[in-house]
Amino acid sequence: TDNESSRYALGGVLVQFTPQGVIAVGTDGRRLAKMEGPVEGGTEAASATQPIVPARAMQLIERCLRGPDLPVLVYLHGGGWVCGSVQTHDEPCRTLANLSGCAVLSVDYRLAPEHKFPVPLDDSVAALRWVRSRAGELGLDGSRIAIGGDSAGGNLAISAAMTAGVPLRFLLLVYPCTDLRMATPSVTENSAGPFLTESIMRWFISHYVDGAT
Repeated sequence: TDNESSRYALGGVLVQFTPQGVIAVGTDGRRLAKMEGPVEGGTEAASATQPIVPARAMQLIERCLRGPDLPVLVYLHGGGWVCGSVQTHDEPCRTLANLSGCAVLSVDYRLAPEHKFPVPLDDSVAALRWVRSRAGELGLDGSRIAIGGDSAGGNLAISAAMTAGVPLRFLLLVYPCTDLRMATPSVTENSAGPFLTESIMRWFISHYVDGAT
C-alpha cells in the first residue's frame, strides 16, 4: 500500500448468511465468530431451504480513532446480474473503506441465469436487514447504514432500499441501471456503445428477468 492508505489496516472477513445465523470466517479460513439468530424480518432468503449467501466484510481496524461504532456501507457489485463477484470488486470496496472510514460489506448475491429475479434482490435485502439487526455485535452504528452499488448492483441497491424497511442515511449509486424497459431515447442514441451496447444490455436483462426480450 502507499503511504496515504497505509494509515488504515483493513481486515477481510468472510460472512456466511444461514437460516440459523451468521458465521464470520477469516480470510485464512479460520472461524472468527458465529452469531445465532435468523435475519430480522426475514424473507424467503432466510428460510431453511435457502442456500448460504456469502459476503465479504471489510472495515477499518483502526476504528478507535473514529469512535466505537463505524457507519457501514452495504455494497452490491455490478455485472449485469450475471457476472461479477466480491473478488472483482474487492479493490474498489477497499478503496471506499479507506477513503470514507466506513465499514464496507460487499455482498456476493446469487447470479442469473441460474438465479433469476427476485433471488439476487432477496439476497440483497437479507444482507441489509442482517446488518441492521446485528450492527451492535459487529461494532457498527445501526443508525448510520448506507447501501450502494454499480450498474446492476445500483439497481439492486435502489430496490433493496425501497423494500427492506431499513432506515438508510445514504444511497451510493454508480451508473445504476434504473429502467429495464429499454424504451428511452438514450437507448437508441447509444445503441452501439461505448462499452455496453443495446444488444448486450438486452442479453443481460433477458437472463435476469423471465419474459424480457
